[in-house]
Amino acid sequence: LLIGAGLFLENTRSVLDRRVDYDTSKLAAARVEWTPPAAYNEDPVALRERLLKMSRDQRNEYFERRAAVFFQSRQTFFSSLLTRIRALPGVEAVGTISSVPLMGKWTFNIKAQSPDDPKPEADRPALAAGFIAFDYFRAMDIPLLDGRHFRDGELRDDASGPIVILNQSAASLLFPNRSAVGQRLNI
Repeated sequence: LLIGAGLFLENTRSVLDRRVDYDTSKLAAARVEWTPPAAYNEDPVALRERLLKMSRDQRNEYFERRAAVFFQSRQTFFSSLLTRIRALPGVEAVGTISSVPLMGKWTFNIKAQSPDDPKPEADRPALAAGFIAFDYFRAMDIPLLDGRHFRDGELRDDASGPIVILNQSAASLLFPNRSAVGQRLNI
């Protein structure tokens, strides 16, 4: 118990002493839980029975409709929340991130490559990825070294294609000796 307490105190001191490269005095963070629409609260046994009676095409159509409702509901919720927060006095920028820096890890690894330099999956670099949206970089006062910020319309789930912002290390690894802006990326 004493050793555990000592490790806890040492880890706490380490986090408190960690230098961050952004000004935290004007930042606020909140965890937002979004609950899918009531349509997702179906009884799993009854749903399974219904799906088994459907043809493959009917199942595909069912899941496409269900996904559309899910994404539209989520988009409506977060767009409304963003609008209300932006309207608060003193708010300069609003962004979202899958994990607040230094407060836990909610990233995932992806295997990525430039289509101009195809490699077997095992040889592709593994990159840590996470989700950000809206004015996250502006809110954190993180400058972009190349390219541009996301635009609101690009953040829809039905946008024409995924758009990414790479850090300098990932851009250099995937696109050595050239700009990553406008390049394609296979994940």
